[in-house]
Amino acid sequence: MNELARLIERFERWTGLDLRRGSSFTALERYLQAQLPADDPTALARFVEELTSPHHPEAVRLIDAITVCHTSFYRDPEQLAAVTAVLAAHSSPSREAAVWVPACATGEDPYSIALIAESLKRPVTILGTDINTRALAHAGEGIYGPWSVRDLPPSLALPQRADGRYEIPERLRRVVSFARHNLMDVPPLSPGGWDIIVCRNVLMYISRERIQDVIQRLAAALRPGGYLFVGANDIFERAPAPLRFVRIGQRHVLWLPPAAPPGATAPPSPSAGALVSAIMAAVAPPADTPSSPPPLLARPSSSSPPPLARSSSPSSPPPPLARPSSPSSPPPPMARPSSSPARAHALLLEGDTAAALEMVLAVLEADPLCVEARLIAGIAYQLTGDALQATTALRAALVLAPDLWPAETYLGFALRQLGDEANAKRALRRGAQLAEAAGRLPLSPSVATWFEGWRVDVIEMGRRS
Repeated sequence: MNELARLIERFERWTGLDLRRGSSFTALERYLQAQLPADDPTALARFVEELTSPHHPEAVRLIDAITVCHTSFYRDPEQLAAVTAVLAAHSSPSREAAVWVPACATGEDPYSIALIAESLKRPVTILGTDINTRALAHAGEGIYGPWSVRDLPPSLALPQRADGRYEIPERLRRVVSFARHNLMDVPPLSPGGWDIIVCRNVLMYISRERIQDVIQRLAAALRPGGYLFVGANDIFERAPAPLRFVRIGQRHVLWLPPAAPPGATAPPSPSAGALVSAIMAAVAPPADTPSSPPPLLARPSSSSPPPLARSSSPSSPPPPLARPSSPSSPPPPMARPSSSPARAHALLLEGDTAAALEMVLAVLEADPLCVEARLIAGIAYQLTGDALQATTALRAALVLAPDLWPAETYLGFALRQLGDEANAKRALRRGAQLAEAAGRLPLSPSVATWFEGWRVDVIEMGRRS
């Protein structure tokens, strides 16, 4: 292993960040070129040898130099609308809602949530953490330029200073604090756990081998009944147990169900009726924030992925799909119609991938040109790890419906499983382009509604691919 590879491996082990990816690797190269003498061939080896821990001063400087800290206020209005809904429906208005924002960069997200909570008259305590010390210093200062606040709704506007910059008022500083934290470490504690964790667009920078460990740590830090918000490209496969997907407004969110009493059945996901009632009873947010708190449309899934996939579409007709040689379990009894793509998709959301695949293949035997069945089959194959069959099914779906952005994006996932990173990125970018341009999906209402909850994330993910 050469010295640069040793440095990358050590850095990944310490921080989880994958420095082999484009912009991160470029930033690493620039830092090393600036710090090490070009005429000393042993300089890199000595540098690596000195980095004995992530707390070494040189390691901290390296982390500060190469971690991404670009953000702004209200950067993701739809996600903040979902956060607004959760805060508005908070079951204990007298108790402070505990909110943790990992990878908060220069602090705009924690302060945005503080502004929302203030508009709702909901007491909160918010902790923003990051591994970058320079970013945290900026967050603690609480002074921002016009570009950072450009998307803030007028009713949430910050006071402007004489120099044209904007400053966080003292009343917001009292509810927001900042601390250095590495996502590889034990999460910071809140009594009873965090009600809301907003971890936006950081997991995409973490190596694939470590993402699930990070998600599990975040899940363990939640209060039962709490919500984990992630961003584009952060988690699109299954909701890791014990988390479930629920839909809030136009976004999917991870939810930690409260523990069921001994002998009782598992609690249902948040119902639309109960949460909408709580929201309507709450103080309405400002009129120019993203519509009043969106209703929570609960659609749980301990194993459901989002919509996505494609790369290149063959011109030949859709090929037959292989039926699994021995499905692990037969489809359970169900109401008529016994077989449909929508029912198969519901089985996927319930975690019964084998039954879903068996059902959708039965649909394709009767109707080989069913676009929705091809899509669901591709997703099911991808979830079972059969990436070759997944690409066959998803490309077939794209022959039948070339603008089907869920198929395009999931094809990207399948190609990535096959190790074809270049074509995977092309597929994800193409999926984003289609999601941005395409209108209504040619799918059953329930399936289309599920995928629509991922459209914004798919667009942002593709732009970053």
